[in-house]
Parts: sequence; C-alpha cells; structure tokens
Amino acid sequence: MLRAVALAGMALVLAIACGGDGQPDNPAATTTTTPREGITSTPGAPSTGKIAFTSARDGNDEVYVMNAAGSGQTNLTNNLLAADFEPAWSPDGTQITFLSNRDGNFEVYVMNADGSGQTRLTDDPELDRDPAWLPQP
Repeated sequence: MLRAVALAGMALVLAIACGGDGQPDNPAATTTTTPREGITSTPGAPSTGKIAFTSARDGNDEVYVMNAAGSGQTNLTNNLLAADFEPAWSPDGTQITFLSNRDGNFEVYVMNADGSGQTRLTDDPELDRDPAWLPQP
C-alpha cells in the first residue's frame, strides 16, 4: 500500500508494506547495510554532497550525516530511548525522512537536514517504512 504526502512542493511516497517478495517497492530509495559495522547509508544529498547514515555507536540506532570524505559526522536524531533509521534525502537536500519507534511503534518522520523540526508523518498501528521522495510534476 502506498500513501503520498505533499511536503514543500515535493511528494513523499510511503510504502506501508513491502511487495510479496519482501523487497522495497522503490529500489532507488533502498538503503545499503554493512552488517559488520552496523551502518546503513543512503545515497548522498543531491545538492550538498552529504551522506545520511544509521549507526548504533551510542547503543541504539541513530541517524547521522557526514561529508562525503567521512568528516563532520553529526548525530541528528540523538534519541537514546528509540531506534531511528532508514534515512532518505529529499530531492533538494533540505530534508530527511527516517523511521522511528519513539512513539511506540515504527512511524515515518521528516526533519530538516540539520536535524531540526523532527515531525511524525504517519500514525498507523502497522509498520510504516521505506519512505521515498519523488519530485512533483
């Protein structure tokens, strides 16, 4: 099931469930995981060259950003009681969607690229995941 939300002239498509094969419906928004390091990353922001990734270095999953060379690693979510992961950049690089269980079950959130303005987009008892940004026509 897909749900679309309009944000600042862009559409955010939320895949509420994966297809029958268990794979995300939008491979372009797929995250890659390096299990040994516990890091999940997404393609870089188109206009900033920064990389959003998930790390459990503080004991739970958090969303970080860093420069392409690996410097400037910054924890954006900094939420010790919840798991925050699956970051996805907006096409213009100004916002990041992510998943979090901070409100009791996994919901999709959006925040500004600097971590401010964290806002829940979904409120559903089902697992909400795999957010993907699409430019509006």
